[in-house]
Amino acid sequence: MPYLGNSLSVGSSAVTASASALASFTNTYSVDFDGVDDYINADALDLNSEIGTGDVSIAFWVKFDDLTGDNYIFYFGKDSGNFDYIFSRYANSSSKIELVFREGGGGGTFTLDWDTTPSIDTWYHVGFSRTGSTAKLYIDGAMVDSGTNAEIASPLGAVGDTTTTIGAFRTGIVPLNGHLDEFTIWNSILTDAEFAEIAAEPIDLSANFGDYVSSANVLANWRCEDGSGTNLEDSSGNGYDATLTNGPTFSTDVPAAAPYTNTYSVDFDGTDDYAAADGFVSSTSSETSGSFVWYMNPDDATPGGSKSPWSYADDNGNEVLFPYISTAGKLIIILRVAGTNQWVFETDSAPFSDETWTHCALVHNGTEPVFYINGSAVAITFTTSTDKTAWLADLTAADVFRIGVLRFFNSTDYNQFSGKIDELGYTSTALSSGQVSDIYAAGGDLTNYSPIGYWRMGDNDGGTGTTITDQGSGGNDATLTNGPTFSTDVPT
Repeated sequence: MPYLGNSLSVGSSAVTASASALASFTNTYSVDFDGVDDYINADALDLNSEIGTGDVSIAFWVKFDDLTGDNYIFYFGKDSGNFDYIFSRYANSSSKIELVFREGGGGGTFTLDWDTTPSIDTWYHVGFSRTGSTAKLYIDGAMVDSGTNAEIASPLGAVGDTTTTIGAFRTGIVPLNGHLDEFTIWNSILTDAEFAEIAAEPIDLSANFGDYVSSANVLANWRCEDGSGTNLEDSSGNGYDATLTNGPTFSTDVPAAAPYTNTYSVDFDGTDDYAAADGFVSSTSSETSGSFVWYMNPDDATPGGSKSPWSYADDNGNEVLFPYISTAGKLIIILRVAGTNQWVFETDSAPFSDETWTHCALVHNGTEPVFYINGSAVAITFTTSTDKTAWLADLTAADVFRIGVLRFFNSTDYNQFSGKIDELGYTSTALSSGQVSDIYAAGGDLTNYSPIGYWRMGDNDGGTGTTITDQGSGGNDATLTNGPTFSTDVPT
């Protein structure tokens, strides 16, 4: 999706979703090109020598100010002739963002493109990877085109004859009319998950974060944070500083994460309401570590009977992972395999209050579970610890995932939850304490943590109907059953 343009300071109150690893990261400036003759000379980086025909990934943020003509974003190739290159542009003839390859002086070119016309005054994240003769193009973290062709294996110039030009085709020809920010080159292939991670919002690419694990392979990173003058520092530490040429200027118009809002939760009556997302089990059946996060608002924090916000189980057998609020008001979580409890813990204190939102996180780090309330780890006592390493992969008979109820053992519903549930999700990441704290501070937003399942309880469904769209990668929508209702009472 396109992104809004505003000053971004990750970790400040201006941004609602961030991670502790990014607390010191700020993005204040981009570079503004006038569309006449502006460009960036980055010839200090000889890509023919450093990359040649080897693996390469490139990513940047771009915003077009005008689309009445061609806008070249970069050209990496021979300086003396138009071949042995890779370039990217907005092509006026096709109204598309294109990535064009040419190997050698004969033959033709090969093009990848995005089959959508971009808008002006909108930030887009663009990325691509090339290995051998195969390439992929990404827009806003999603792969939009890929192909294999001999032209893709361009050597990016020739010995003693190469240019690294950003914002134009070679030295100021057909320049960009718009803005660029966070222009980065890696000498490796970024995965689909990595492109999705770095496109969620500008992040510090010198440090691994979430699914992004290629910080050690950054070849050049022009962050555009200089703010004045004509030098563009390469923050990779490799010394490939670039030069603003013919007058590009620094701008405070920068990409920012799309604003996070929370409008709806789902209200369960404690009698027979639930939501079913059973496909989620097959999406997570090999997980040996990971994290469940959710908000819940119980009608009664010391209920007359146990109340379960969700369950992951075998519909017809005695195999299950489920939390529940006990009659004493404590949270108890059980993982049972083939009828035998592998681990059971309860919170040392009663952490809930009547009709009050509480954020919960169950994190399994591959060794044992850890539990968090409102962003902080809380004291728990294990009453069973037969095998604290057990996790979803051990629940080999599981086939149902239910929200608002414990469902298992002869297709029977137990522990119907009375109250509201919101922002329920699961990620393969064993969240750190800092990440859990940040998710809580962000109102439960799990977007930046590559969730497999993420049910926002109506915010992507208009608060109507009987479907809760899964915003995670699994695509396992939940179906409201027996009458749970949407509520505008949400965590704040």
